[in-house]
Amino acid sequence: MNKTEIIEILQGSIMSEDIVQIERNKIDRHPITCIPMQISEELLYIQYLYDFQFDGYKIVRLKDLTNVRISDIEIFIKKILIEEAIYDQTGNASKIALDGWEKMFRDFILLGKNIIVEGEKKINSSFNIGKIIEVNTKSIVFLGFDALGEWDQKPTVIPFKDITSVTIDGRYLTTISKYTS
Repeated sequence: MNKTEIIEILQGSIMSEDIVQIERNKIDRHPITCIPMQISEELLYIQYLYDFQFDGYKIVRLKDLTNVRISDIEIFIKKILIEEAIYDQTGNASKIALDGWEKMFRDFILLGKNIIVEGEKKINSSFNIGKIIEVNTKSIVFLGFDALGEWDQKPTVIPFKDITSVTIDGRYLTTISKYTS
């Protein structure tokens, strides 16, 4: 599927609040089921869906998308979510600027929330959970915490070119964030 077709499907699903499945075959073998919220030239903001529950929001790079699907499966999932009164929970996302990573990360600083920043690669992938403490023109300065909720002693610089996705308001993230020391 080419980029134009992907963008057309995503724009249509944003207007109709359809559930779609996106694939990023070059970096992740698992498709993402979601409701697209916003799209820009470089980024896609989605409401993430897992096991018939909304689980926060993700921002992914458009250049990583290899396929977008709205099939009978996604239509059936939407029907279930409507019947279970889960679909009513869509669209409560914080509005963010999708004009590139720099502006978006500046918005995240203003929101004051912890986030997950990932660099999904076949070799040397990265998973960072914590908060942004500074935004530069080509990177963020990130203070992370570990699986015990303990903050790192020193921040990490994460170049924009290494970032493939960002997660906000997911269950894991919001739960563990309550217990950081």
